[in-house]
Amino acid sequence: MAIPFLHRVSEAAFIELILRDDVRRDFLAFLSGGSGKIAATAELVSVVAPKCEATPDQLREATRLLDAECSAEATSVLRELLQDYCD
Repeated sequence: MAIPFLHRVSEAAFIELILRDDVRRDFLAFLSGGSGKIAATAELVSVVAPKCEATPDQLREATRLLDAECSAEATSVLRELLQDYCD
């Protein structure tokens, strides 16, 4: 079975995953599950998110959208996305 969203968890495509409402919500719902595949995807996010190719405007929009989701998964992705800016 293919891991959903894996093809979008890359430095080049990650920000688009976050900025598209339908995809972001599906991705966060996927991360809220409890399988090993989800843990592997979450680990991949921790590597890719801080290095994603995004403009400052895209980062601001992604931050706003993830903050508005109000979920543990969104907070975790946001933390990873902003890791290099907060260290």
